Amino acid sequence: MLFFSNLVIVLLLSVCIFLGYDKLYTIDIFLAVVFLSEFFNILLEAVTPNSFLVTKLISISKNRAKPEGTIKFLKISYCFIFLAVWLAIISEVICLAGGHGLSVYDSLSSKVCCVCIYLVLYFYSVFAIRTLQSDETEKTLIPEAQPYRMLQYLSLYQIVFGLYYISVSYMGFSEEITEKYLLMFFDYTIFFVLGYLFCLLIERILDTIRILTALLKNKSQKFEVPFFISLIAASRSFKGSLIKTIEFISGVDLSKSEIAGYILNHIEPVSIIALIVFWLISSVVIVPPNQEAIFYRMGKITGDQSYKPGLHFKLPWPFEKMVLYEPNMVKTLNIGFTPDETQRNIIWAKAHAKENFSLLVGNGVEIIAVDCQVFFKVNNLYKYITKVQNPETYIESLTYKLLTDHTVSKNFDQIISQNRNALISDLKTKLQTELNQEDMGVTVVDIVFLAIHPPLEVASVYEDVISAQVDKQTTILKANSESIKELCMKKAFAEEEVNNAKAYAQETVANAIGEAVSFESRIIGYNTDPDLEEFRLKLDYTLKLAKSKNLYVIDKSFMRQHDRIMLNLQN
Repeated sequence: MLFFSNLVIVLLLSVCIFLGYDKLYTIDIFLAVVFLSEFFNILLEAVTPNSFLVTKLISISKNRAKPEGTIKFLKISYCFIFLAVWLAIISEVICLAGGHGLSVYDSLSSKVCCVCIYLVLYFYSVFAIRTLQSDETEKTLIPEAQPYRMLQYLSLYQIVFGLYYISVSYMGFSEEITEKYLLMFFDYTIFFVLGYLFCLLIERILDTIRILTALLKNKSQKFEVPFFISLIAASRSFKGSLIKTIEFISGVDLSKSEIAGYILNHIEPVSIIALIVFWLISSVVIVPPNQEAIFYRMGKITGDQSYKPGLHFKLPWPFEKMVLYEPNMVKTLNIGFTPDETQRNIIWAKAHAKENFSLLVGNGVEIIAVDCQVFFKVNNLYKYITKVQNPETYIESLTYKLLTDHTVSKNFDQIISQNRNALISDLKTKLQTELNQEDMGVTVVDIVFLAIHPPLEVASVYEDVISAQVDKQTTILKANSESIKELCMKKAFAEEEVNNAKAYAQETVANAIGEAVSFESRIIGYNTDPDLEEFRLKLDYTLKLAKSKNLYVIDKSFMRQHDRIMLNLQN
């Protein structure tokens, strides 16, 4: 009956996992291992000479196969099939350990449903143990009941953490504390169980190989209770199971040792006292230097101020929690953009952030992108935590409001060309005034504008407009320079013509004066000696006429009376 009950439970748990209750994976895998181990033993026992499969295979072979060989073949086939099944399950366990297929955090209703299912499995394991072993006075469990004792431990393990999570959820802890200190306990318990399942499956694989080896040697074996189950569930108590495991490994009977008996008799009270002391120690906390602490008692902040560095006392965990802060550290808020850590340089025309936000300008008809950072530090941590639920979000929203108020009444060109130092000073003063009115305990250190530019969607169009404006100014300047150059050239040419005319006039006057003086000297010479002056004048005009011609002078004194002169005038 338990065999079929296990099958039904495994199928029902698989349906629940399909519906989203993925924290049931571990218990479903454990029950599947228990069911498959029982099923494997049943298959091996069912392979007999008169079984259906054996007779069917013999008939197919036309009675040529021997019953012993057919039985061996079937059992070896079962071993290989189950080896593949164990490997498939262990691969699934490895995937789950890597976080694949598991949600990080589940809703409260999901946790409650899981706890209820684990509670049903706990009572089912109690029922199975009582069904298999009716004698409750016997401390040692029979092998068939040990897997159900392990199921009981696993269910109880998950129930404790589930109830703990549900209880602290109703205590009113803040979301940050719940996620950081409480929620992860229930989520990460699954990884401890997955490690246990991994060891259990490795043992099943080795047992399958052992059975396969025995079958090859014509020996009959079956699955025994795994060591990793009997290690914890061999007895009705955890201590008894641990003692039996130690005796099995060491080969020593601890019941005959006085020292071992003394330790075993006192280990439980000592462990309980140690746990209580360890729990009480959680009421003593130390706040490190450069940090301050806020204490949360049942989800509510205690005291009227933060706790400075040093030694402090509180209620033991989980009734009171301590959360550390670094108020002296300058915090940064990004306004107008979500930074991209991979971008080292900001080029406004290219995407330099994961997300950009635009502000309305020009009475709501234009938009502009502003990359701004607000640096602030906390002066009073208690006020910073208690005045507003999300102080950083409040400061960010307030900065957006002040920026919008400043830009909405101006157009794009006014904002681009305005004095940024004056804008920063004005914005910083207004932001600090608003924070002081709320008594936030915050000081604005500085405000930095990384960039003020049009939205990225119009970057190419804006660059075209700017380029056109630059081209316009370039063309105007070029035309002006050409006009000035042409005017200067005209002035220089006119000045040159005037200078040439003046030089020509002076040269003409000089020549006229020279000729007049020459003529007067000739008149004087003519009056003195007219014949000589006439001869000189004739000679001058002869020279002028003969200046461009060949002149031959012949002296008759070199010739005899009968001599003749022949001239070659061709050249």
